[in-house]
Amino acid sequence: MGVENRNLIELDRDGHLYWNDAPIHRVDLQLYMHAIAEIKPLPLTLVKADPQAKCGTLRDITSDIASAVPCTASTCRLDWRLLPHDSNRPEANLRM
Repeated sequence: MGVENRNLIELDRDGHLYWNDAPIHRVDLQLYMHAIAEIKPLPLTLVKADPQAKCGTLRDITSDIASAVPCTASTCRLDWRLLPHDSNRPEANLRM
């Protein structure tokens, strides 16, 4: 389920979700996150969101993650993806 003790969740501008590069539905993401919560040590969950993704969708996804796993600086991160046409946007690396 994880890659090198890390799981990458991506949200594109159209609201599509990806789990380690594979398309996924939100209900499956919720199931995966509850399964991840049982792994020791807890792997890093990295969320990459397109800067044009809807904030409400991103908020729902991060809420799903936080309700399933105890997020800390070492277990959950949110990164905004830099796009070629938007190279002036600073990259954020925030804890959920």
